[in-house]
Amino acid sequence: MKAQFLGALLLAIGLPLHAQQAIIPQRDITSISANGIELKMLYTDIDRGNHTLRTITFFRSNDKGPAEQIPFEINEKFVPTLQLNSGADCAISAFRAFKSKAGLRVIFAEREGWWAEDRRVTFTVMELKANDDQESVDAPALSFRQVNKFTSQRKFCDVNQAMDADAARLKK
Repeated sequence: MKAQFLGALLLAIGLPLHAQQAIIPQRDITSISANGIELKMLYTDIDRGNHTLRTITFFRSNDKGPAEQIPFEINEKFVPTLQLNSGADCAISAFRAFKSKAGLRVIFAEREGWWAEDRRVTFTVMELKANDDQESVDAPALSFRQVNKFTSQRKFCDVNQAMDADAARLKK
């Protein structure tokens, strides 16, 4: 677990310590305060033998009813959770979360292919944003909106290594 988030520290090093803080998921629920919004991050595991499926979900508590889930915009679609796949050989998807004065940023990395293959990694950079367009019915009131997307220049088996290698590009 510690090695998995080494990249988060490397990404944070590029900016002053007060400007960006890596958020490392706790055992199950992590409380996060960003720009006056109180969020929770739910981190769960599904054991599938020699491969583990992890999920990351963000939500905002609601004292009067069900929690408000905060979806992720990936490829112009809103998805409720990020699915992270890893195994003995390598991780084929992973994420990093950062808090700064500007808000909350999530980076999702994934690659195509089978386990133990080297492929280019796609990075989706998302920022927590409120829906300012009241006419937009499909967009939730609060979501992680895609602000950047790019592919690694090299091929990797483990997407965590790709995140470490492309740390400078991920800060943009």
